[in-house]
Amino acid sequence: MCLKEKGAVTEFVRAHMPGQFWPFQFTELGLLLVISAGVLGAGAVVSRRRLI
Repeated sequence: MCLKEKGAVTEFVRAHMPGQFWPFQFTELGLLLVISAGVLGAGAVVSRRRLI
């Protein structure tokens, strides 16, 4: 049962062009690395303060 045949879907939209795939992936990778480094750094600071 296809939704297009039922009239439910009339238009398809692509959010990202194919040429933007890898730049988008590297941007997302960079952001996640920065966030994870911040979380690990904050955990190291907190655990170091508790050990002293």
